[in-house]
Amino acid sequence: MLSPPWNIILTVAFLFTASVCVGNYVAIRRQTAAAGNTRTSEELVDINHAVMSVAMVLMIWSTIPSAGSWLQILVFMVFAFALVWAFLDSRVTTSWIDTAGHVVLNIAMIWMLAAMPLLMTNGTGEHSSNMAGGQDHDTLQTAATAWVDAMNGVVVALCAAGALWWLYRTLVARGHRLHSLCHAIMAGGMIAMLLAM
Repeated sequence: MLSPPWNIILTVAFLFTASVCVGNYVAIRRQTAAAGNTRTSEELVDINHAVMSVAMVLMIWSTIPSAGSWLQILVFMVFAFALVWAFLDSRVTTSWIDTAGHVVLNIAMIWMLAAMPLLMTNGTGEHSSNMAGGQDHDTLQTAATAWVDAMNGVVVALCAAGALWWLYRTLVARGHRLHSLCHAIMAGGMIAMLLAM
């Protein structure tokens, strides 16, 4: 759970990304259904980001039970593998970079769900150094904190790279730019969540 004003700002951001992805999915579904085509990889991206947006809003406003977190981790792992599989036959460089960005956001989501207890209580655990082995406990606590912080920094940097890529795509795209902007906002919101934790 986040405190104001971040809970409001990020909720608005993720509701925006969810609505853009659902709208884009519906538009693509109508086109492909009319043409008699099968589902596309872009539809998979939209479903993935719509589900991710809803999961992020839930994370902002409620505490997720451990079982719920692991179920979400499984869902986003399946999405990540499906995204890679969907783009394996692509020969376009931008598709590969887009795919990498979407997979990175899934990895960031998985990391956030798995590490949330560590991120939320990082450095706040109480213990007595007067107990036997107190110094060993301090050393382990410091090492664990450093590892979590370092890993979180790597994930934030990867999300930032994705956000910059989609901002670039938004600026240079001709015609429909809202979808790229949506992905940039998704990556930015992910960064804000990771840093706020």
